[in-house]
Amino acid sequence: MDATRSTPLTGLVSDKSLICEKCYIDGEWVSSDEVLEVTNPVDGAVIATVPKLGES
Repeated sequence: MDATRSTPLTGLVSDKSLICEKCYIDGEWVSSDEVLEVTNPVDGAVIATVPKLGES
């Protein structure tokens, strides 16, 4: 893979059920209306998003 380009993780995984955009907290999968972007430090491209959650 070319280090100057990033592919979103969803584009690299053939089984999309392996990608979870929720957090497992106290036995439950929890989502959020707000997300944080995960970026590739090499080029700054967004490769994934994760829920923005606070303290429980």
